Amino acid sequence: ASSVKNDTADTATPTQDVTKSISESLTSTVNHSSSYSFTEGLKMGAEASSFGIYKMSVEMSAQFQQAFTDGWSKSEGKTSSTSPKSGVSVTLPPYTSVLIKQGESDTTVTTKYNCPVILSYKVSIRLSGVGGLLGLGSYNFGSSSDARKDLNHRAFEDGAKQYDPESIDWEKVLADSDVKDAIQKITTHVPMSGAGATMVYTNKTTYTEVAGKAPLYPLTSVQLVKSNIAFIDSNNVANMKIGNYSYVDYLTLNGLNSYNAPYYGFDPTAGRWVVVDENGNEFSSGNAPVVLEKEVVSGHTKFRAVKAGTCYLKYLINENKYPTSYGASSYTKNTDLTSTAALRIVVAEEEVTYEVTGKYSGIVNSAAESLEGDGKLEVSVYDSTGKEIEGSYLWDQKEIKGINLTADGMVSFTKDGTFHVRVTNDTDTIYSDWVEISAEYLGLGDEDDELPENESPATELADDDTTLLIRGSYVGGLSCDENIEGDGKLQVLAFDSTGREQRVAFTWEQSGDDDGMTIDEAGNVSFSKIGSYYVRAKSGNVYSDWAEITVNEKAPARLTFTPSATWTIYDGTEKTLLNEDAKYEGGRIAYGLGENRSTEAGEYSTEIPTAVEAGTYYVWVKVIGDATHESSEPVCVASTIKSASAPDPDPDPEPDPDPDPDPEPEPAPTPVPAPVDPIEYQKADLNGLTLM
Repeated sequence: ASSVKNDTADTATPTQDVTKSISESLTSTVNHSSSYSFTEGLKMGAEASSFGIYKMSVEMSAQFQQAFTDGWSKSEGKTSSTSPKSGVSVTLPPYTSVLIKQGESDTTVTTKYNCPVILSYKVSIRLSGVGGLLGLGSYNFGSSSDARKDLNHRAFEDGAKQYDPESIDWEKVLADSDVKDAIQKITTHVPMSGAGATMVYTNKTTYTEVAGKAPLYPLTSVQLVKSNIAFIDSNNVANMKIGNYSYVDYLTLNGLNSYNAPYYGFDPTAGRWVVVDENGNEFSSGNAPVVLEKEVVSGHTKFRAVKAGTCYLKYLINENKYPTSYGASSYTKNTDLTSTAALRIVVAEEEVTYEVTGKYSGIVNSAAESLEGDGKLEVSVYDSTGKEIEGSYLWDQKEIKGINLTADGMVSFTKDGTFHVRVTNDTDTIYSDWVEISAEYLGLGDEDDELPENESPATELADDDTTLLIRGSYVGGLSCDENIEGDGKLQVLAFDSTGREQRVAFTWEQSGDDDGMTIDEAGNVSFSKIGSYYVRAKSGNVYSDWAEITVNEKAPARLTFTPSATWTIYDGTEKTLLNEDAKYEGGRIAYGLGENRSTEAGEYSTEIPTAVEAGTYYVWVKVIGDATHESSEPVCVASTIKSASAPDPDPDPEPDPDPDPDPEPEPAPTPVPAPVDPIEYQKADLNGLTLM
């Protein structure tokens, strides 16, 4: 045997010369009897070349059954040998080897004639001592197959008419009756072998065999080539929905050797698939987004999405399949592979929709409470068919400042105003519409309570999916040297692609045509002339729209925090209508009483208005300008003094129409504590969170 290798990256067709030695042998054996004579042969015509075997057997059994006394046999054989030379060509894939094997084989064919057999023979006549008819020579007639015919033709058919090739005068020869009788018997009687005959043919030859191909180098990696599955994209990522499934048989794999060439003999069925996480660890039972199931009837392995999440299908080879090198007895293990096939699977959340209904209004600086409940917000979850189902969700807020909202819906406020909330799934891919809620400041805390301090500045820049917006307005004066951002001025808001407010770091910049204004990145401005200017915010590669600001001779005074209304109960004493918690810039704060929300007060004072009677009072507040500021626009705050008269929540029961003749004595009355001042009661009630 010899080994032929293709140690290249291309397909090759090597040829090997092979010499075959062929030997053939033929042996024929005929068994005879010494008692045969011409008279005991089968009588046939001289021209007969064959006879019916069955007929002959009948005649032989009758004529020769006692004739065989002394048996003999004769064998003749012939042997020939040849040595032809030929080439063997084998097409080999890259980096493979093939074995070409040579061996010897003998083929023997034995034919037995178990019936009487006609003997072929030669005829030779030598009658030199008989009357000198034929002279002194010995004459041969024909070959072993036609001697009788030749003798018959020359003696009886053409002897007197044609020239005999050996100049025999057949008229003289046949004139002798004894000679004529002998020649007639020779030409008409056929000697037979009653014991049959045997022929043996032997062929001895050298055969050539091309044995199986084998790889030269070990398997080093397995690649996922393609698939015929609709939900798998060109990057070999399967985007599935819960309930989707397919079969691993549709995943096409290639095995590669250390030269990154196809590994000859790689078998994708000689391995198995497992479900692993992003770190390559197999999932514990019941935790994987995808499960592998073997079908009982077909035997195929199915992978089916059962829950939302991300995982990988990883291929493992059988570790007793691929030798580590040519002719080696050790095999490649999974840990020996530099890489293996892996399919990333992303199972999407169930297709549900959320709906938030109801209203909610909270109180600034109150303890956190749930957004949900009777008279508050309600959340409904619907499947893809529109049927309401039980489902989980998380609460989300749009604004950053002034509201604190946890994922389970507990909310609190640090300033009054309007806010927006919604519910989402845990991956923020499905969400409801924004719902508006509000918070008001009742001013029932301690007067020394301070507004929450500003949060630490953001440091992260906006990404390309962020939107920057500028809200509010700014009016400045020539004498201003201040920041354009803040309460009552400009505000920069950042929102992600879902509409949720983000905190990002940003800088300010001005239009190139504004030569009467100077602004730094922090938003501090100064002006040299009256007019309109344009500014915008920048964060990373994201810009807001240009916002117009105005500069007058004087800057307006600003009410940056509106004072809150008190909440009091009528008791016949004078009540202050507002708390002293206003915040403002420039000038001085002033208050005045108006008739309603649309009619401004006619007179203003630095003193907060008071009232005695129960009712609603409309207090107008503004900042009176000074030498460098103009007065601000007025703001109306409604304040209410509640009436002390209200229905008795625990009225006396109706008289008993059938009183007990022997009633039990009444227990001693419980001492009643001294009356509490309504204002003090009010504060204590708020701190206990029982105020309604």
